[in-house]
Amino acid sequence: MAVYFKVIKRPPPGAKAKEGLKYQALTITRGELSLETMAYQINKSTSLNQGLVMAAMYALERELIYGLADGQIVRLGRLGSMHIKAASSFKETEKEANATSLNRPHIIFSPGPELKNMLKTLKYKKVKE
Repeated sequence: MAVYFKVIKRPPPGAKAKEGLKYQALTITRGELSLETMAYQINKSTSLNQGLVMAAMYALERELIYGLADGQIVRLGRLGSMHIKAASSFKETEKEANATSLNRPHIIFSPGPELKNMLKTLKYKKVKE
């Protein structure tokens, strides 16, 4: 297994286009791993049938949504945890800094120990153009 990367030539941040082009290695994805495929693979490696695995995964998704929408940190055991983060731009008054001034909410995922360790041991492979 390996994470694939390619090398591109582009200007560094803040540089004008076409001036001072540099090379940069960027990781790329190579396909997707669907929920259904994971359920099938879990089915093959355990005594759980695929339908039960899918039901559990859909229930997990629903509970994640409920917990995150309720402002909770959702802890996923050894996988890690998730929470919602949003911020507003700076405002002159406290009254202006309100719920409607919050923008770009996103989900922050903090990986657990095994995922962090996986990042330390990644192998990379350059794709041929």
